[in-house]
Amino acid sequence: MYNPQMRILNRKLLALLIALFPSLSTSMGTKPAPRQVIENHLRRFVEEGGVPGLTAAMVTPEGTTFFSYGGIPGEPGRKLDEHTQFQVASISKVLTTVAMADMKREGLLNLDDKADKFLPKEFKLPTLDGKSITIRTLATHTSGLPTADRSDKERANAVKFGWKYMLKYISTVKLGSVPGNKFNYSNAGMALLGHILELRDGRPYEELVASRILKPLGMSNTWVTRPAAAEKPVIDFNIGIFAPAGGYNSNAVDLALFASGALGKAPHPLVESFEITFPPQGTDSGGRPLHLGWHEEGNPNRLSHTGLTHAYLGIDRTKKVAIVILCTDQTLLISNLGNSALVTLGGGSAEFPRARKVVNMPATILEKYTGVYGLEGNGGKVTVTLDPEKGILLLSFDGKSKFPMWAENEGLYYCKDWNCDMKFPALINGQAPSVKIIMDSWTGEYTRTVSGKNK
Repeated sequence: MYNPQMRILNRKLLALLIALFPSLSTSMGTKPAPRQVIENHLRRFVEEGGVPGLTAAMVTPEGTTFFSYGGIPGEPGRKLDEHTQFQVASISKVLTTVAMADMKREGLLNLDDKADKFLPKEFKLPTLDGKSITIRTLATHTSGLPTADRSDKERANAVKFGWKYMLKYISTVKLGSVPGNKFNYSNAGMALLGHILELRDGRPYEELVASRILKPLGMSNTWVTRPAAAEKPVIDFNIGIFAPAGGYNSNAVDLALFASGALGKAPHPLVESFEITFPPQGTDSGGRPLHLGWHEEGNPNRLSHTGLTHAYLGIDRTKKVAIVILCTDQTLLISNLGNSALVTLGGGSAEFPRARKVVNMPATILEKYTGVYGLEGNGGKVTVTLDPEKGILLLSFDGKSKFPMWAENEGLYYCKDWNCDMKFPALINGQAPSVKIIMDSWTGEYTRTVSGKNK
C-alpha cells in the first residue's frame, strides 16, 4: 500500500545518510548535489583543524545560500554566521578596479592614460626603457612598483605620514620591471590607483566606492572606516592610505551581493562597469594572463581574488555561479578551497585540499628548538623563539618580523601565512643542532650558533 508519509521519511533518511557519509551516494547510485559536496568538504576542513571556523556563501541562478562551521578564536561566545564582519584585505582590490571601470565608463579616465597625469605636478612617476606607468599597468600589477607588503618600512611610513610622503617616495623608486611587461603583485600600485581615482573623482576614496558600488548593490555592511554601531571585524587591522589595496571590511552577505552584481544582477550602468574588468588584458612576459584586478583561475571566465590567506571571492561567468569563503584564521589553502568549490558549484569535478594538522606541543619540548641558527657562507641567520601564551614557535630572519610556526609534529613546524616549513633533525644533548628552512623557491640548512631559552 502506497504511503506518502513513509516515502517522505525515506527521502529525509537518505539525505541525512549522504550528508554524513558522502561516499554512500556513489554506491547507492545517487550523486550528491554540488552544494552538499562543498558543504561536506568545508565542514571537514574545519573539523580537521584547517581553520577554527568559516562562513561561506554560494551564489547560483536559483539564489544565494549560506552556511557556517566552527567558531572565532578567543571569542567562544560570539556567533559565527553570514553576518559576521571580516577584514577582507586584498579583495578590496577588486572594489578599486570596478570603481576605476565605472569612471572609465563615464569618460573620466582611460586605461592607457599615464598615471601621473592625475597627480600634483610636482610629482613625476618613474619610467623604464621609455615606458610609463599607466592606469592599466596599476590595475594589472605590471607597473614595476614594489610590492609594499606588511613588513615594508616605506609602507609603514606612508601609513603614518600620508600621500605626500608616499608620492615623494614613489617618484624616486627604481622600477623592478618595464611597465606593462611583468606581473609583480603591488600593494603600492593598487593604493596609488585608488588615490588617482579620488583625485579625479573629487571625493575621498571610501566615499566614491560607496556611491559607485556599495549603495547600488545594497552592500550596507562594507566599509573602511568602522561605523560606531558596527561589530569588531574578525582579523582586524587598519592600513591607512593603503585601503584601496586591502582596507575593506565586509561579510558573506555583502560579498555575495557583490558577486551577484558581477554576474549581472546590478543596475545597468554598474553591469557595464563590471564588464570592463573581465576581458583579459593580454599576458605578461612569462605568459601569465592579466585582468583588471581579478586573477584568472584556469579559465578566462573563472575569476577570483583572495584576502590575505583567509578570504576568497570567486565567480564563474559562464556557469553564473559564485563562491565566498571567510575563515577565522589564515590558511595557505584558501585559494585551493575556493577554486575547488567554484569548480564544483559549476558542475565540475575538483579535488578539495585536506588540512595540515596542528599538534599542541608542550613548552618543555618547544624550548629545545629555540635558539639562533646561522647559514654557512653568507652570514645569514634565523632566530627561533617561543610564544608561551600561544604555545608555538616564532621564526625570525636576520632579526626582522617574527612569523608564527605551528607544530605538525615534534620536528616539523609550518607557517599559516605563507609557504614556509621549519624542519628539525634529531636532538643532540637535548637541543636541535640545526634547522632546515623550506620555502617555495629556496631551501637552506642553518646550524645552531647560540643555544637559548626565552628570557
